[in-house]
Amino acid sequence: MQAATQGMDTALGRISSGVAHSEDTAEAIAGIHNTMANMVNRIRDIARATEEQSVASQDISSHVEHINHMSQQTDQQIHVASEETAQLRALGQQLEALVQRFRAGARRHELDLLPSETPIQPLLCGAEADALAMAAALERQGFWVAAIRPPTVPEGSARLRITLSVAHTEGDVDKLLD
Repeated sequence: MQAATQGMDTALGRISSGVAHSEDTAEAIAGIHNTMANMVNRIRDIARATEEQSVASQDISSHVEHINHMSQQTDQQIHVASEETAQLRALGQQLEALVQRFRAGARRHELDLLPSETPIQPLLCGAEADALAMAAALERQGFWVAAIRPPTVPEGSARLRITLSVAHTEGDVDKLLD
């Protein structure tokens, strides 16, 4: 009987050992389950963050495309402005050349021009009647030249106001001087 008791004790020890081992295994499995649940939550967080980054990247990409488009438009506008500036510079040089041509011709004809480097050239006539007569004579030849007289200017200093523009040609200036 002793052998049977001993056998039962041994079997009971093995069962207890198996139960303890099963409990350890269950705890290990529960730990693995918790770790995996945490990993799944972290993966979900990473997926959300990745999605948010993707949306942000798309927004950034859209903004970069918009900036590139605006940059191209700005480049085109700068090119147009540069061309227009060159055209304006050329017109300014053309007008300056007309003013210089007129002043040189006026000196050759010994006309009494007042100092002016602008497109408005004052030609001193003296008497109001002389300024009006010269303006009328020029108008008959197709030139509109304003007579400036008192009270706008002092007595005895009536003048013609000759205004040149880029619409005039060198021929127009030469005809005016003749």
